Parts: sequence; C-alpha cells; structure tokens
Amino acid sequence: MRRRLILVCLIIPTAWFLVAEKGISQTNRADSDGDGWSDTFEIRLGSNPNDKESYPKSIEDPDLDGLTNVEERSANTDPTDPDTDNDGLSDQQEVTNRYTDPLRSDSDQDGSSDFTEIIDGTKPHIPDSDGDHWLDGAEKDAGTDPLDLTSAPGN
Repeated sequence: MRRRLILVCLIIPTAWFLVAEKGISQTNRADSDGDGWSDTFEIRLGSNPNDKESYPKSIEDPDLDGLTNVEERSANTDPTDPDTDNDGLSDQQEVTNRYTDPLRSDSDQDGSSDFTEIIDGTKPHIPDSDGDHWLDGAEKDAGTDPLDLTSAPGN
C-alpha cells in the first residue's frame, strides 16, 4: 500500500507538470469516443470521453482568456488556464496578437521571456533583436542593450 501511495504521489504531479508545461496536445492523444476531442481535453472540460454525444461546447471560454474551446484545441493550449506557458501573456494574446508560442514562455529561446521582451521592446520571436550576434537575454544579463547594434558584451 505504501509503495502505491508513493508511486501515485510521484506520477500525478509529473503528469500534471507535463500537461501544464506542454499544453494539451490533440495529436497522439486518445479519443475513445471518436468525436474529435482528445480524452484529456474532454476530461479537463467536464465532458465524458467515452460518450460521442458528450463533448466540450465549442464556443465556451472557461478560462476567460479570449480563446474558445475550439481555438484552444487548435493551439494545443490548456482551456482551463488563461496562460498555458505562464509567461505573463494570455494564450489569446500569444495566438492572435503577438504570434509567439503559447506553449513556450520564451518563444525564440534567447533567455528572455516573451513578456519581458515585449516590455523591453525586443522581438519575442527573434533571438537577436539588434543583429549583433548576441542573444537578447545574454545582452540583458551582461548589462548591454539588446536593441543597440553597437552595444554588445565585450565592446
């Protein structure tokens, strides 16, 4: 019994982290009733994954982020979390306005979060906003200006 409890305590948080970190992917997910909604998505939205007549309402927005369930499904974001990647930008902002990756807090992987880049005026989808061959995050860490081509670490 103790082994099961330990195993459950390890598996459930790990599974939750994977869903929270990567969103709810519709690809490679079981769809037991064949209604086009993954079982994971249906369970999160309160519908029965084994009943073809029970599926999430397409136009609802349970997390109030501005994306409907269908739009969340298309973007592979979590319909119950307004900011799937926890970067400070809502899923709707990332999908429709910013064109950043709602599943990654740092879309261009330059060491600076999407939200920080927007506040700083750098480009969250371009790792080197000023073209000086230094990542924006590295420049910020070094105290140089990621928007100034002549300001780079070592100059």
